Amino acid sequence: MSEGDGLDWSAVRTHIAKYAQTSNGREVLLSLRPLQTLSEVHWSLEAITENNVLDSEGKNLTLKGVHDFSAHMSRAAIGVVLENKELLLIANSVEQISQTARTLFRIRKTAPTLASLEPELDEATLTAGEL
Repeated sequence: MSEGDGLDWSAVRTHIAKYAQTSNGREVLLSLRPLQTLSEVHWSLEAITENNVLDSEGKNLTLKGVHDFSAHMSRAAIGVVLENKELLLIANSVEQISQTARTLFRIRKTAPTLASLEPELDEATLTAGEL
């Protein structure tokens, strides 16, 4: 199915992007495309199944509480001293990303598809954590 078939993917992406918590997340959501291969569909369905099982066990994978701190980081990069509340926002966001990455590592045997995302979160944490 090409992107022009069926759904208006531009409208779908725009709608989903409204729920992004960060500018990077919004960019990713705005670049979504329909799944192209059967292996992509299988991977996605497996990830959804694993997430549903984890959710039913009370193991919630979430990035809730992560805030967009890119403007703060840009200011810090040019030598602006950040206020305590800005530093706390950054620290809490990085901690939430790290906590989710640790959860993905712990569940690697029972939810290998989701756990495969852990290196991406680790990389995001390292990039975000460079002050």
